[in-house]
Amino acid sequence: IGRTLFGRTAGLVSAFFLALAFLHVRDSHYGTTDVPMTFFVMAATLALVRMYRTRAPSDAWLAGVLAGCASATKYNAVLLVLPMMVVEGVHAWTHRGDLKGALRETHVFRWGLGFTLLFVGTNPYLFLDYQSALRDLHMLQQSTMAGMTPQELLGRGWWYHLPFSLRYGVGAPLLGAGVCGLAWMAYRAPVPALVLGSFPVAYYLAVGAGYNVFVRYMMPVVPFVCVFAGYGVAELVARLPRTVPRGLAAAALSLLIVAPSAHSVVRFNTILAAEDSRLVAGRWMHENVPAGSTICMAGNYGHLQLERAPAPPKYQYVQYDRRAERFVVRGQPVAEMPEWVVVQRSPLPYSDLSPVLQRVLDTEYMLAHTVRAGALFQRGNVYDVQDAFYAPYGGFRGVERAGPNLEIYARRQ
Repeated sequence: IGRTLFGRTAGLVSAFFLALAFLHVRDSHYGTTDVPMTFFVMAATLALVRMYRTRAPSDAWLAGVLAGCASATKYNAVLLVLPMMVVEGVHAWTHRGDLKGALRETHVFRWGLGFTLLFVGTNPYLFLDYQSALRDLHMLQQSTMAGMTPQELLGRGWWYHLPFSLRYGVGAPLLGAGVCGLAWMAYRAPVPALVLGSFPVAYYLAVGAGYNVFVRYMMPVVPFVCVFAGYGVAELVARLPRTVPRGLAAAALSLLIVAPSAHSVVRFNTILAAEDSRLVAGRWMHENVPAGSTICMAGNYGHLQLERAPAPPKYQYVQYDRRAERFVVRGQPVAEMPEWVVVQRSPLPYSDLSPVLQRVLDTEYMLAHTVRAGALFQRGNVYDVQDAFYAPYGGFRGVERAGPNLEIYARRQ
């Protein structure tokens, strides 16, 4: 996209930025729909850019088909209709004296038909069972507006994604370069700026309206930030004196801009390469806790997974009801406290421990074993809260492996 619109330097720098954009690298490890949607969004945008430059019907068909793929993967990609409208609006404006000619040459119908065929063909039950689809979409809307965490904890997406999701997702220098590049592009090349900027800006406003603020929601914005930053670097280097080697200058500036994000990529992949603390703790429990023992996993998420279906359960499990402050099995109180309690400690709220349970541990249990993931509470470490990521999203100071720090308590005899 950068090369097609702005030349080889902009294209190379944009690709370099994307290759080391932390959020892009992090989520490409996983199978969330945000990753393939982002691929189709960028492929559709490239086809739209070619359609804007060449007016080839094949590019219009391809752009519509790819936009249909993106929207079928995740519905909010339907906002790709906006850059298409910009491209066709610019074409109509340049032919405003010939309305019939403008209508005859428009690609709206080709784009729309390609989009519709792919979207309907890959989502047939959205229409065949539309009542269930409407009900589910309504539930999704309610969840989005309510949020997965208390609203005061993270706030609305408009105020969260820029200073957190994107700030740590690409690094402050790259984010700043992207914003400045977009502003300069709007001044120097307003039409390409509208074509490229309409989708990410509208997407940010739409996604940020709710209180579901998963950082992966910003995945489709990241490549555009990289393109805008690449354009900015290319424009800046082009204005250097001829005595300055521009290729070397572009490389040096790009390295400086991407350095924080590249550091996050290296640290995150190093942490992922180490065994998760919960696997280490699980192995210790299998080796040291007798079969049939009763175990309570404290915290409300991210527990050790000790059983492997279809084998019969090795242990008996007890839950801690934080509202009633008691141990339960399937909601019913138990006569005896569990023999073992596994406690997780991490900055994520899912690891919070009831003060009442802590007092019980202090008086009725003894610490049998600990597994450390690192200095998780060190200043500067930040976490992706709503996706319950037990690996840092930024900072990475003192962190050795993914997972919480774990304390395994045995009941006193």
